[in-house]
Amino acid sequence: MRAAAILAEARRGVARSRRRSQLALLGIALGVASVVTLLSAGASMRRQALAQFEQLGSDVVSLRWAGGEGARAAGTAETAALVRTVPELLAATPVVALEAELRAPRGVRKRVPTLKVAPDFAALHRLRLADGRFLSELDGNGAVAVAGALLARRLEAAGLGPLAGARLELGGRAFTLLGVLAPSPPGPVLPYRVDEALLVPFASRVRGERSAPSITARLAPGGDPARLRDTVEGLFAERGAADLEVVAAAELLARRAQQLRLYSLLLGFLACVALVVGGAGILNVMALAVGARRREIGVRRSLGARQVDIERQFLLESVLLALAGGLLGLLLGVAATWTLAHLAGWDREVSSFGLLLGLVVTLVLGIGSGWLPARQAARLSPAAALRG
Repeated sequence: MRAAAILAEARRGVARSRRRSQLALLGIALGVASVVTLLSAGASMRRQALAQFEQLGSDVVSLRWAGGEGARAAGTAETAALVRTVPELLAATPVVALEAELRAPRGVRKRVPTLKVAPDFAALHRLRLADGRFLSELDGNGAVAVAGALLARRLEAAGLGPLAGARLELGGRAFTLLGVLAPSPPGPVLPYRVDEALLVPFASRVRGERSAPSITARLAPGGDPARLRDTVEGLFAERGAADLEVVAAAELLARRAQQLRLYSLLLGFLACVALVVGGAGILNVMALAVGARRREIGVRRSLGARQVDIERQFLLESVLLALAGGLLGLLLGVAATWTLAHLAGWDREVSSFGLLLGLVVTLVLGIGSGWLPARQAARLSPAAALRG
């Protein structure tokens, strides 16, 4: 029997069981749409998360001392000397993180993250200003501050404004706001998000729950965090600054990328489970089709159709049904991905791996679901089939 004739019979067979075919087609379509949407969402999430890291630079490192001796290693003069001494470093700046009580007019009273930083902190972390100015060398240990973008919005919502030049009390001391930072992604090596923090001069006096001082720096091209740790430990060993921890953004970035990759694979696996459920619908449709068309099979066998012709026809019906559902699922998946990206504010990105996986699994399910019913139909003897 010619391939064109088998294809025509397969198309007619699918059309005859339209209602059952539509249900199976819908199951496959929803499964494929789930594969495309979940894998695309996972890829978009991974891209957005990694882009936030890369905006601040993957060459940022943090030097943290576990003991109190680290305070003597993390001053402004020591940091400047460190950059001159260690060839792996391009720039470095000291940071002290603490939480202090903030009091502002109109009854605002809350504990806020506070970062004691040097003027070069903004350049090293690529911070931009939305209003006013940043800290400078001339501020010394003055009672001045710069607010992160999110903290500034909260202060404005509480009725404090305009912010540049506003007065507030931090840790029992009156401070003047010099400026407001533009929104920035979370820094991977900082203890607090800059957007939520208040930044004050490194030498200023603020009462609060203080953490150990640290140094944030940028590695020179080709710099090795492990070698940097050994070098810095050796430099400060004589001063008693032991227990140094080097946190590298590049290592955090690689770890984060691996976690998101595993998360995407898990989403793809769950979506494939939904697709397999749709394949069970095709198996059910084909098994019912064989039982309902026994007389047709008997007539065709009596007229000379071979077993292989019957088997190919039913197998092709299963594949056509699966592919139709798969193509519909691809369209639904792309539409759902674009809608999700629009709602989440992501770039519209459809996973090519998701598209390919959806089509491949659909084809495999079409063949796998149709093979057993096709074999059963082909093995029916003409006499037994005609008896129904």
